[in-house]
Formats: sequence, structure tokens, C-alpha cells
Amino acid sequence: MPEFILSEKNKLQGSSNFDIWYCTIEGYLKAKQLGGYIKSNYKTFNEPSKFEPNDALAGIIIFTNCTDSVKRYIMNCESAYEKMEKLKSLYKLDDSHNHGEWLRRLGSLKTTNLKETMNVMNEIMELFKLLENSCMNKSNMEKITIM
Repeated sequence: MPEFILSEKNKLQGSSNFDIWYCTIEGYLKAKQLGGYIKSNYKTFNEPSKFEPNDALAGIIIFTNCTDSVKRYIMNCESAYEKMEKLKSLYKLDDSHNHGEWLRRLGSLKTTNLKETMNVMNEIMELFKLLENSCMNKSNMEKITIM
């Protein structure tokens, strides 16, 4: 078994935690020099049998870090790439959903003391940056209204 297994609550459960899960798994695979196996199918490489053990390791890391209900969707995939592509097609949310979620979070932020205010301001700035990076920049007046 691989040495990297997420706690049950951090395993892929569906679209609700896909983005964070993907970032975690991708980072770990890169650290283990296995990141390329989720970016392209090893079967297209020269001498694919040479790459099969690493692909199998990348695939088992993905598989063991999913809940049982998610595993059912990828258990017949033959490569780490196929597993990740299937998971993306099932659980990766498009930007329009993310925008709605980010805007909902912006509207729900409230504080009662100075420490909370600083934390909320940091979260607001992070959400504004996410919106800006996804080409849905808010005007300064909209930002001031939200704040």
C-alpha cells in the first residue's frame, strides 16, 4: 500500500471537495515524480511497459484516496490518467458554479470582533482574487458594497 492515505473526511467524496482533493493528490504525485501519469496516458509513451509500475502506483494513490462510493466509478479504469479524467468529468465543477459559490460565501461573511474581521477580510480578498483570476472581476464599487 502507498504511504499516502488521506483521512476518511479528506478522501474524495464528490464535487463538494474535488478541487481541494485534486490539489492535494496532484501535489503528492508531483513530489513522488508521478505527476505526469495524470496528465497523459502512459500507454502513448515509447516503451509503455517501462512506465507501467509507476502508473500503477499513481493509480493506487488515486484509488485509495477516494471513498468507496467514488471508487466504484473508477475501479475498471486501466491507468492513472483514465482514473483522473473520469473523476474530473464526474466531479470537477465549472467556473459558473464556482462563481456562484464564491459570491454566496462573500454574502455570508459576518464578524463580531477585530480578530474575526481580519480573518474575514483575508477571505474576502482571497475570494476577490479567485473571481478576478476567473475573468469575473468585480468593480471597486461592488467590492465596497460587499465589504
